[in-house]
Amino acid sequence: MVLNGHRHNYQRYAALDPSGRLDSANGVTQYVVGTGGEQQVTVAASALPRPAVWIKTFGYLRLVLGDAGWTTEFVDSTGAVLDTSSGSCHQ
Repeated sequence: MVLNGHRHNYQRYAALDPSGRLDSANGVTQYVVGTGGEQQVTVAASALPRPAVWIKTFGYLRLVLGDAGWTTEFVDSTGAVLDTSSGSCHQ
């Protein structure tokens, strides 16, 4: 898993291999969470596969780490959960 906070929006990318191809078995899931205190910006449509995008939404990523993986919830400023995901750790 890779966490980024530079862009002012929320994006969750599918698990990708080093060449940027979908790899749900061994790929790395990436989250961009820059959703607090700054004006949000749009996202390039060319960056795929991306299963979730929230623009113009303030919120935070709730991340729970476990022994073999993780779960996440993207929560907006009202407390509503807008996106959920999970993944497992690779050897």
